[in-house]
Amino acid sequence: MGLVAAAGITAAGAIGGGLIASSGAKSAANAQAQSNAQGIAEQQRQFDRIQQLLSPYVQAGNSGLGSLLSLVGAAPTQTNWAAYAQSNPALMQAYQAQAGRTININGQPINIGGGQDLATFAQQWQQQNDPNANISQFQTGGPQAQQQAISAFEQSPMFQGLAQQGENAILQNASATGGLRGGNVQGALAQFRPQLLNQQIQQQIASLGGIASLGQNAAAGVGNAGVQTGQGISTLLQDTGQANAYGALTSGLALGRGVSGALSGIGNAIGGMNYGGGGFGTGSQIAANTSANILANPVGMVKF
Repeated sequence: MGLVAAAGITAAGAIGGGLIASSGAKSAANAQAQSNAQGIAEQQRQFDRIQQLLSPYVQAGNSGLGSLLSLVGAAPTQTNWAAYAQSNPALMQAYQAQAGRTININGQPINIGGGQDLATFAQQWQQQNDPNANISQFQTGGPQAQQQAISAFEQSPMFQGLAQQGENAILQNASATGGLRGGNVQGALAQFRPQLLNQQIQQQIASLGGIASLGQNAAAGVGNAGVQTGQGISTLLQDTGQANAYGALTSGLALGRGVSGALSGIGNAIGGMNYGGGGFGTGSQIAANTSANILANPVGMVKF
């Protein structure tokens, strides 16, 4: 077998081995990336499940906090400007005039917009044209919300039932002792409901505070789970990037070694045919020169 043929076989084996090693490196990187993707999906699934489980407690906490703020008079005051506007014909006429800007294109009226929304327009209109208007009927929160919360609690079946039972007990006791028509009984009845209402409101505040705390803890649990999930996913994404980078680097090195081995074999064969000096040089020199040419000419223009 000639030197060139042997060199060709050696070169083919070297390049083939490099390709196999390169493919193995890419497969390993892809397997790592796929495993990490499954881990990310599972972490996201677990977080979604935690969020779903804690969602009722978060909602209850929000509701409890809102009721608590209303009951103690700390609910923020908000004005329903849309309702105020709709109750004021002059305001609505002004709003429709500024909101209905149109231009005619080929005989068709086109609304070009530019107007404010009704709530914003109504607020500015009231401040400029009707600053002394009583808008309390359109407001929620603050004292209005507190009064509504207390009235609703006083009319609740629970309070009405407790009040009825207490008053019946007072009347029965007075009847048994013969003092049914006495002033003390009337005084006791007059004081009983306010005292009961105050006592029940204090208990209601404590109960709502507990519900709000329950929701706060649930929200904190969701937040902590979100942070942990984010950290876990970030770690897996970073690991995926490192695996892909390592796979690309290893693949390149494997191919480079295969090409280098092939060039060395070819160079040795050519060097063996170098009689009388001054030919192509030794095999190692040819391999080194060719490798340098490949690096200097990435498009494949190798020069001897």
